[in-house]
Amino acid sequence: MELTGTLPSWSGVVSELRRSCLARAHGDDVLDLEGAVGVLRGTAPVVWLHAAQAADEVARLLCDANEVREVYAGAELSTTALLAHGWRAEGELRQLVRALPTDVPTPPYEVCELGPADVPAFVAGLQRTHGLSDIDVAQSYPPDFLVRAAPVRLFGVWHGDDLLAAVATRRPFSGALVFGLWVAPAERGRGLARAVVGAAARAEQDSGAAFLHAQVSGLSRGLMISLGWQDCGGWQYLTRSATPNG
Repeated sequence: MELTGTLPSWSGVVSELRRSCLARAHGDDVLDLEGAVGVLRGTAPVVWLHAAQAADEVARLLCDANEVREVYAGAELSTTALLAHGWRAEGELRQLVRALPTDVPTPPYEVCELGPADVPAFVAGLQRTHGLSDIDVAQSYPPDFLVRAAPVRLFGVWHGDDLLAAVATRRPFSGALVFGLWVAPAERGRGLARAVVGAAARAEQDSGAAFLHAQVSGLSRGLMISLGWQDCGGWQYLTRSATPNG
């Protein structure tokens, strides 16, 4: 599948992540350093550590930012300071990007855009599929998260009253983050993930997105690559318990 748009670099993705964080948090709720950016309080608190010079300061500041339970550190960066403060290394995620506009295939299933009333079904499926804790759900996916994390869109495939697969996008600026992909275990192998990701890509393209980006691992990476996404780097994924060891 040919990429006809401009493919963002690693630095372009980092820039987009920074702009997104600064748009949804302000004052003491935002972390903005040379080499790191994040949201310290509110919906979906997270920190992105993308340059070595910020590692020690991030580890120190997070001792007092109890709501943050996720850190993404560049694949080549040392995480010694974070590990010393109780953070756990959970593995590596790849940073994928997808240029737009380009030819996005029409999905073989009827994929619907979900609304506020569908959030409980989306979150329940996400929690079951990925084993999210109740704390993770409360922080990142509250009942009104479409409002709190706006601009977020959800896409899914229904069968009767059952939501079989879904994915989310968030596009505050030119790039749309694709996240929260899940497929009910009994429905895997039917092309549902490909359908919802393709539908989300088409919808974001139609609404003016310049590119897509996502952090993925395992089977999701293979799916995205088959849909024309490209790898531009990696993140070390770190988590900690609800009460940090400062």
